Formats: sequence, structure tokens, C-alpha cells
Amino acid sequence: LFLLNSIYQLIKPLLSNQTSFIIIIRLFLFLFPSVISLSVPITMLLVTLLTFSSMKEFGEITIINTLGLKRFDYTKTIIFLSLIVSVFLVYFNGYIAPISQKNFKLLYKNFLLSSPMVKFIPKTFINFANKKIYVNNIKDGILKNVYIYNPTNDSSTQIISAKTASIEVNMEDDIILNLNNGRLSVIDKQIPHNTTQMLFNKY
Repeated sequence: LFLLNSIYQLIKPLLSNQTSFIIIIRLFLFLFPSVISLSVPITMLLVTLLTFSSMKEFGEITIINTLGLKRFDYTKTIIFLSLIVSVFLVYFNGYIAPISQKNFKLLYKNFLLSSPMVKFIPKTFINFANKKIYVNNIKDGILKNVYIYNPTNDSSTQIISAKTASIEVNMEDDIILNLNNGRLSVIDKQIPHNTTQMLFNKY
């Protein structure tokens, strides 16, 4: 559930911005091997524990021992199945899963570079280049009422607010946020009321 929630949080911006259904399906398919890598071993462990706990609770193990059957007789199926799954996962985790993760990162990066606006969701905090950004509204490709929290170092913090902002991608495939008509505040963490402010037209 935790892994599925992480995947949902990752793809949530795409769902919120009506991204192509094909792109979303491809991203899910590339992430699916990661789900298998974690879920299959955990599922087998839980199934084994619950099965034998249930057998012990209802006295089935005692009955089996009374019939003269050895412990290996009723555990060999699980042991054999576990060995098959283990061999499969060695190949799966060593070859298939890394390729899928690589393809996911490449597809996700290329999509964000072609549509950088999709990462921003109105009235939601997002992480962007080690900063937390809040956008009140998005209209015609323009971000409205933008707030940026930037913990620059251990002694001070930057808080930037801007009425509007636009997004562009430079030649190095870096996503750049252009801020308009705003204020830059540098707050001393030791003395919060010691604040330096600067107004700007473009930043």
C-alpha cells in the first residue's frame, strides 16, 4: 500500500492535468516491475506465516504428525515454490526491474521537459529543485500567486512570492521558473524578526 501510494503521488500531477492516457499507462507499466519486486516476497512470507499459524491454531499440524507424516511432507510444496520464485526474482530484479526503472525515469523526464507545467497543481505544495512551491492558480500557462520556500542554509531561509510566473526549458534541459512582480525575503533562523526584503520585477 505504501508503494502504491508513492506511485500515485508521483503520477498524481499527470492525472490532474489530463495527460495522455497512453503516457500514463506506459509509466504504470514501467513501474509495475518495482511493485512485483517488493510485493511478491512479502506476499509469500505472509501467506506462509498465516497458513501455518492457522494450521497450528486448529490442530491440523498435530493431526498430520499423528498420521505419521514427516514435517517435510507438508512443507515441501512451499519450499519448492519458494525456490522457483527466488530463482525467478534473482533474474527479474537483476535485469528486468532495472531496465523498467531506467525507462520510467527517461520517459518521465522527457515528458516533464516537453510539458513542465504538468508538475504544478493549484493550491498544492510541490517539491521542485530542492524547494517547496505553492501555486494559487494556473491560467493560460501562467502561474498565479506563487510562493517559494527555499532553505538556503542552516542559518537563513528564503521565502519568495510573485504575482505571476512562467516556465521555460533551456538548452541544457533544465526547467527554469521566471518570476514576475514579487518579493524576496531572507529570514534569519536564529533571529526571525531580522529579515531582509527585496522587491523585484523579474527574478
